[in-house]
Amino acid sequence: FRNNVKRRFGSSYLKTVVLLGLSVGLALAAAIHSTATHAATGKPLAEIVGEERWENLKDQLFGDQPIDDTGGVVLLQIPGRALDGARVPLTVRALVPQSADSYIEKLYLIVDNNPLPVAGTFTFEPNQGWDTIDTEIRLNEYSSTRAVVQMNDGSLFMDSSFVKASGGCSAPPSSYERSDANLLGKISGGVSPLLDPEVPAAARIRIVHPNASGMQFDQFTRTYIQPHYVHTMVAEFNGETLFKLETNFSLSQDPVLGFNFTPQEDGELLIYALDSKDQRFEQSWPIVGGGATN
Repeated sequence: FRNNVKRRFGSSYLKTVVLLGLSVGLALAAAIHSTATHAATGKPLAEIVGEERWENLKDQLFGDQPIDDTGGVVLLQIPGRALDGARVPLTVRALVPQSADSYIEKLYLIVDNNPLPVAGTFTFEPNQGWDTIDTEIRLNEYSSTRAVVQMNDGSLFMDSSFVKASGGCSAPPSSYERSDANLLGKISGGVSPLLDPEVPAAARIRIVHPNASGMQFDQFTRTYIQPHYVHTMVAEFNGETLFKLETNFSLSQDPVLGFNFTPQEDGELLIYALDSKDQRFEQSWPIVGGGATN
């Protein structure tokens, strides 16, 4: 059975199925205790369930390592209530300068109550001069959303916010037919001019892709849409990696990614993405004279 699934959908899909199963198990195990806590404290049940899932997830990801949430290192900006759970804007800002000696090595985007709570993991190279990442995510139900950063010395810092939005992972896709053979994987966007070498250049891209979760129901065929999502995105400048993002269907349809960096010379910015059907998409932009050409 495992080999049949792997042949039909790919190894990334099989991995997702396993992770979904583990997530469901954790949710069921916490349900009874969460209801009792809700009655005792008056907190929203979704927040209590999320906190308990977060405790389990924190142990899996970070063990007993302390996480500083007092502020000053990372800032998460996300609306407290989102109109569309399938497309919730999110920005993470680094509040400390990035250098070769001290820099954010990893950034974890976590949505406690999503089917796959780790929405994305960024791995950064040192001394790239970034301070902002933004994207759009799905929220399946009311949930705390977290940005956890790991410094290159291993220390952990977090900012979080409770967000009221739901239905994002199972919401019918918009204009699903757009992601056909001609448009699938098309990467649009670019880099803003670099007016000051000391100020990071801003890049923002969008990939045409259904990013289907497998939980969305097609009203025309009366069947569930097969999972098909971007699982990896990489940014390179002159052949050197700026960062790598490992993700899943928690990113919105037609995934958006904004970031900045400080190029020290003319060159080429390359973005490439890999999806769950082992397809690769890429786009590049030349950066000349301290800015990007059109």
